[in-house]
Amino acid sequence: MDLVQPYLIFLPPALARRALETLDQTDSPFADMSELVRVSLENLFALNGVKLKPAPGAASTELGNWTLNDLLKVPSGLDFETVNSQQLDERLFVLTNRLNPIPLMTRILLNMIAKDEAPDINQFVETAGKCARELGHRLRQDDEHVNRGALDKRSIGWPVGPEANKSLRRFTVSFLLSANHRGPTGPLVYLGLVGVVENRILPTALGVNLARAPSSLMGETEGGSCSAEQQSLLCQAIRGMPEEFAAVKHFAEAVRNANGHQPAVDRRLSLHHKNWSPNLVAAHRAAMVGRLRDLGLLEVTGRGTKAVMTITLEGDRFINDAQEA
Repeated sequence: MDLVQPYLIFLPPALARRALETLDQTDSPFADMSELVRVSLENLFALNGVKLKPAPGAASTELGNWTLNDLLKVPSGLDFETVNSQQLDERLFVLTNRLNPIPLMTRILLNMIAKDEAPDINQFVETAGKCARELGHRLRQDDEHVNRGALDKRSIGWPVGPEANKSLRRFTVSFLLSANHRGPTGPLVYLGLVGVVENRILPTALGVNLARAPSSLMGETEGGSCSAEQQSLLCQAIRGMPEEFAAVKHFAEAVRNANGHQPAVDRRLSLHHKNWSPNLVAAHRAAMVGRLRDLGLLEVTGRGTKAVMTITLEGDRFINDAQEA
């Protein structure tokens, strides 16, 4: 029997629906999605010797002994060793302008542990970064295919820049972790999702739950950039970060007091952060918008200086519930 190589494939929603409708037919000639895709590709390549060219910048990344599916699949039902949260009372970095990469980074960690052992920081950062770059290129292709608007692009935050090393360094600071004289640091630590024991990265219980939550980015459930379960778990993580929660609360107050108008929001942020430059104020606002939209806590209509932000009902509940707790 021929060996079968698993692949992760992104399909536009309309095309995916047509494929599923074909498979649902009682007289469908295809046993499953894999057979449908295989037969379709064989037919395509048989047509006049068609040769396809990969999209620019989308070349496969070398992942060593791993495949993208190995790293991004829902982790097995193993009882993973967990550590207590090592959260520091820190705020997320201004370049952490989205949260949707975070759940998949915890998946990569669990799948590395399940197949081998808990990686050290360098091993994890290298593997997770390469995986994120390959997935990011696929997300960008999907953004372009369905013509998503600037705010709705799912590839934002992922390391897809033309200079790979620079892009990966930024991704590490914004979404992964590192170590300094104080110990482990970075978003995965701040959010209480991982800890480091004897230079090996282990998940917390919250990190395991987040890794196993269905992913809308991976097509496992409905949703935008994050599924409802991922949003709930990430909100739980932010509630455990006093400084970050305080920043979210203040930003929400600025949005309400400014009736959501972007220039007025920036003015209120400047009054609160008197030492911040206009560029830092704008970067902070953009990061908050990206993170809170991923969580379903904020909506935006319009663009640029005409953009209007609205705190959602879920956003109100998040702030009120956390204050009452």
